[in-house]
Amino acid sequence: MMRWLHVAVIAGSFPVPAFSATSASCLSQRTRQALDEEAYGEQSMQLLQHARDRHGRLRVPPSGFFNTSAILADSPRGTFLSRMAILVQAVGLTYNTTTPKFQPGLADANISSGAGTWFRKKQFDRDPEKGGVFARVFANDEMHSAIIVFKGICDTIGLEQCIIDACKLNSIGAYGELSEGIAAVFGADDKTCEGYREQLNFVEQALSYAAAVRSALEDYEIILTGHSLGGLLAIVTASQLGLKALTFAPTPFHNVLKQELNFTDEQISGMDSDDLVATCDPFDCGINSVYVDDARRGSKTCLYMDTDEPSPCKSLPPPYEAEGWRETLHTNGSNLVPAAHNLLCKLSAHKWPRYEEIVLKQEADGTPGNLPVCNTDYSVLDVNEGMWQKLDFLRAWLGRYRPS
Repeated sequence: MMRWLHVAVIAGSFPVPAFSATSASCLSQRTRQALDEEAYGEQSMQLLQHARDRHGRLRVPPSGFFNTSAILADSPRGTFLSRMAILVQAVGLTYNTTTPKFQPGLADANISSGAGTWFRKKQFDRDPEKGGVFARVFANDEMHSAIIVFKGICDTIGLEQCIIDACKLNSIGAYGELSEGIAAVFGADDKTCEGYREQLNFVEQALSYAAAVRSALEDYEIILTGHSLGGLLAIVTASQLGLKALTFAPTPFHNVLKQELNFTDEQISGMDSDDLVATCDPFDCGINSVYVDDARRGSKTCLYMDTDEPSPCKSLPPPYEAEGWRETLHTNGSNLVPAAHNLLCKLSAHKWPRYEEIVLKQEADGTPGNLPVCNTDYSVLDVNEGMWQKLDFLRAWLGRYRPS
């Protein structure tokens, strides 16, 4: 029971298909197709930027290559797949050039795209000896654009790095009442975690790291990304530094903002959600919201609707669509057994190779097969009748019209 449960409950990190030694050209066919399609009309893209960030600092005029609003609207056509293919590769290479998923053949891999090559800046590699925040930077120097990637959760039982991750997740209540039981599966009991207290300042590590990168690349457009715990760190860090984050299924971060950064609810609700984005499978992030209130408040959650869900999810009510889905899925107390079906579904929906597949899916005409539907309401609450109507409208709109 406990052996399979550790797999079922962790928001795990998984390897992606192998890249070549000099590029990521051996990802999937969908990735190669997306990378071959360079977005056109760059000069016509509207840059939705302000002269100052929310802290009052003057913004360096960015290239606009990672304009989150344009990406999520696929405007102009091709923007979504061309940008997301780069971010997907960046996350995959971060998993596969760090322990425990390290692949020697990828040690010198960079990212190739229609917009040029994104080189891994090894001087910024962050690989703490015991555990903590692992990170990578990829940059296109010609475009003066850079990506900061934080690695997701380690899920190898017995590995010190994974125990530290589990201690961190428990400390922030990442699974609500289930957090302590899930941590125990990984050997992260209170006594063990006390011995790793110095390694658990993940947010402080991430903020210091990103600030140093920004200082070194002061005239670059910078976007942060990550999957799982890496997504949490990307959004929280970006919110503090006035940067952008476009992430994949981030671990719930509301408690981090409240407990570690002392944000009020008003401050969290006032965060720049347009540039703090969580893209998710509905079951993946929906089950997070079952156990953690306000899981992603402060961000915009964008859902990959109508995907072919993994088999453990098919008998469950679809999050954000079925009336009363949170109440139906909710299990009381800290016992993991009643929650096992939910957790098996979440595991299956959360796997990194699956995100590569659903994010980069293409229709026959080359348009995105899973352009996400976005709303800040998905970050916090169950849908009401008005949200159902809004979702129906958005689906119909996306089916008939896409900005050119």
